[in-house]
This record gives sequence, C-alpha cells and structure tokens, in this order.
Amino acid sequence: MLPAAAAAAAPPGAPLVRVGPIVPAVDKAGKAGKLACEIRHKRLRSDKKDEAYGIGRAHSSCRLHKTRDPSWNPLAPDTPGPPAAVPVRNHRKRASSPPSLPGQGSPTITLPPAHLHDTSFMNGWQLHPPSVVTAALSYRWYCLYLRARNTAQAWFSLRGNAWQLDASQPLSSLDAEQHRLSLLAPTIAALRRLLHGHGIQTSGLRVAALKLLRSEPGQGKQPVHYDVPSYEDAVQCYAVLLYCTETMSTAVPQLDAATMRPAFIDGENPTPGQKAEAERLCREPNFLSVPVQPGSTLVFSATTPHYGVRNLATVDRLALYALFSPFNKPGQDGTQRFPLGVTNN
Repeated sequence: MLPAAAAAAAPPGAPLVRVGPIVPAVDKAGKAGKLACEIRHKRLRSDKKDEAYGIGRAHSSCRLHKTRDPSWNPLAPDTPGPPAAVPVRNHRKRASSPPSLPGQGSPTITLPPAHLHDTSFMNGWQLHPPSVVTAALSYRWYCLYLRARNTAQAWFSLRGNAWQLDASQPLSSLDAEQHRLSLLAPTIAALRRLLHGHGIQTSGLRVAALKLLRSEPGQGKQPVHYDVPSYEDAVQCYAVLLYCTETMSTAVPQLDAATMRPAFIDGENPTPGQKAEAERLCREPNFLSVPVQPGSTLVFSATTPHYGVRNLATVDRLALYALFSPFNKPGQDGTQRFPLGVTNN
C-alpha cells in the first residue's frame, strides 16, 4: 500500500509511484485472486498489455479515459455517485413551416388525411405536405408578395376577383427584382423534383408559366376549368401549385381521371349529350378542397379539371402557379377551357 506520509506529500495530480508488491484486486464476478482493473474492477486478460496504475494495473483504455477526467481521485472511496444524465435523441424533424403569417391561425388548419397524399395520380392530381424546402420557398415567395403588392402595374386581374403577377418577368423595384431572381432557380428545381417523383420526364419540359396568384378575403371563387384548352396539348403538360398561406386547396376531382375524361370537350360547339355529361361530372359534390399549410404543393395534369375556392381567411391568399410544357410558345396559360361555360366577368 502507499504510505500515508507519501500520499499526503504528493501534490494533487502528481503521478502515483508504485510501492511494495502488487496486491491482486477482486473482480466484479467475486472471484478472488484474479487480477482486476483498478478502475472498472473487471478482470484483466493475460493476453492484453495493460499499464501500471495506482497500486496495481488497469486496462489501457480505462487509464486513458480517467486521465481525461481531472476531477477523478484514485484515493477517494469507491462510492456510487448520481446516475449520469442519459442523452435523449429527438427523432422528430424540425418544424418545416415558417412562423405563421399575420391573420393565419396555424392550430385551426391541419393537413388532410394521409390517404389524400397517395392518390398515385389516378385522379390526375396529388397533394403533398410541406417539406423543409417547399416551406422555405413559400415563405420567401410571400415576402416577395409583400415587396410587390403595392406595385399596381405588376398585377393583372383574373376571374373571381383574383389577381396574378407574372413571376417570370422583371419587377420595377430593385429590391423586389433581386428577390425574384434569387427565387427562380431553387423554385423551379424543387418543382421539377416533385414532377420527377411521379415518374414524369421533366428534361423535355420547359416552364411555360410562373405566376403568383392572389385572392382577397371572400374572393377567388372560379368556375371549373382546364388550364390548356386542347386535350392533345394538355395531356403533355403538368401544373404545380405551391401554397404560400394557410388556406383551402384548389378544388380537384374525387373521381378518377378516366371517369372525368368526357368533361374535357374540344371545340366550342358541344352536342347536347356532351354538355349534359360535362355538367354531371363537373358538379361541385364531385370535387374536393381540403385545408393546406404554407409549403403544401398540388401537382396535377393539365387534363385535370379544377377551380379556385373562395378565400375564407381574413388575409390575402397567395399561391405560386407553374405550368410545365414541352411547347416553346408564349402565353400557353392565356386561354382556358370551361366545360360549363363562363361569363366575361
């Protein structure tokens, strides 16, 4: 054993000098006479090169571990201390949505049931919940709207007392223009990834339209329509809506795409039978609109009938609309197909 005088004279932290014979310790299994580690009291294996420690030996790894802990005193009684705090890993993701914008009560609007996210495009559409990327993009597009909302010449009126801003065109405000330019590439890349997730080959598709759609409270109700008037063209085009505020989604069919096909009537003179069939299919009970959060996205084929519902919020509703088309011609979203007809208002 180490003499008491030597222990008292040794300065704190000074290495201990082995004095006298090695005294075998007892391992945790209670087998006396077996050499045990001075630190963990586990048996020392004869085939391991362990190091001198205190009055005996210790595993090399144990010795290194203790040398990193200056508070450990080898002469202190071996009493159990308080249990160490066990780190808890949180597997939940960070909140993907930005803070709620003024007038939006996040607890009151929830995402639709999971089965609505997995239509497998059988109905011609699919709704996606927010991701970290789309939520961030939606927030930045809303900030662009705040910069440009007072620029009257940038906004054009739509049916349903709604407004649109052509996000592919330059803005007069320098700050807003720099903001717009910074958004174009990441937004288009994110929307292409959504289309690619449905097996759509996006390499041959170009962005034919990129519009910010704004509806004031109580406004925004549209008739049922198709974004591309010709079925031959529409079957090759796809649209994506990125919702930038908490709202009700665009109304989309509950019936599958094959059932809804007769509602897409080419030409301006449908027969009475075609008109009656279109009226039956395009009744509002056949459509679905659900609550969505900022960053939610709606992907749909241009052959899918849809319409904007009335804005029930107390603030402007904002969504980004993108049309992907293989055709290289301007104004591809300038004319819509209204199977039930529409007035000029």
